[in-house]
Amino acid sequence: MSTFIIDVNCRANIRDAISHFQKLLLEETWETAYQEHDVNSIFNKFLRVYLNIFEASFPIVYLNKHNDNAWITKGIRISCKKKRSLYLLSRNCNNPEVKIHYKHYCSIQRKTIREAKRLYFNELIVNSENKVKTTWKIIKNLTKNTNVFDMCSLP
Repeated sequence: MSTFIIDVNCRANIRDAISHFQKLLLEETWETAYQEHDVNSIFNKFLRVYLNIFEASFPIVYLNKHNDNAWITKGIRISCKKKRSLYLLSRNCNNPEVKIHYKHYCSIQRKTIREAKRLYFNELIVNSENKVKTTWKIIKNLTKNTNVFDMCSLP
């Protein structure tokens, strides 16, 4: 099975970063926030300073995650993004038509993914020299079991 790489953004969570964050908070004088008289402007300046320190201490790290789902096409990825936006829309909207559209879209996407998997695995089996071995390798990868006999208990 072929693999592809997914880019993932996350924050580095290291103990040194936490101590660095605490050190920067202790060193901050907060004078810019206390110079104001309006509560909203005080809070906005406080938040700006706090977020700057936070961003400096916990930068966003870009990771590459390997994915073994080679059956996922560009169209399926686009469809998943659209499904996510439809989910957010249906969650925040009380319109029943939007919820019905979301459920219908999920149904179509589920069928599309099922068909993409079927076509991909069929092509792997057809193009292999040892079809039985390839079939069992696919089953092993899908079930994540190293031993197929672990799945069924013998009396």
